[in-house]
Amino acid sequence: MVRKTIVMALVAAFIFTATFAFADDVYATKNGKKYHKAECQLIKNKKPAPIAKEDAAKKGLTPCQRCFKEDLGSKKLDAGSSTKISSSKKKD
Repeated sequence: MVRKTIVMALVAAFIFTATFAFADDVYATKNGKKYHKAECQLIKNKKPAPIAKEDAAKKGLTPCQRCFKEDLGSKKLDAGSSTKISSSKKKD
């Protein structure tokens, strides 16, 4: 019983660590200006290197519009809502 509990705890710890360590990896080519998900068709025939998403942003890389359209879409909505508010102001 104790042995089974220890094994289960080790398996759970391994899964948690592996998921946490690789959750934010994205891929970028040597001269690219964008970062991509592993399955992106735009980098399929290239040799992308894995990089942490935070490091990619620090290097000035921007998200691929195909891979991260849900992330970019929410940013566009936020920008659009602020534009909408500012355009509704009365002009004197």
